Amino acid sequence: MNVKPNDLARVVAPFEPVGRGSIVTVLRAAAAIEDLGRHSFRATSPSWVCLGFGRYMGPRGPLTLGPQCLISDECLRRIDPTPGSEFEE
Repeated sequence: MNVKPNDLARVVAPFEPVGRGSIVTVLRAAAAIEDLGRHSFRATSPSWVCLGFGRYMGPRGPLTLGPQCLISDECLRRIDPTPGSEFEE
């Protein structure tokens, strides 16, 4: 797995170019079907429920999902928040 709960992660989204670069907080592993308020998701690969805003290409253009969304593990990369790292707090 690329991330774990409570990680800060960057969305690399290899199959969704409009979603690349978003920063999210990983909340928990996703169930097979997730109902997250306005949106329901089906996890077809290992995925995470994340807090943040993600984007994907809808039939009429880019759409934004959030504040909670489901993101596949392969689309996330952990950000190291320790001093001296790229994402120092």
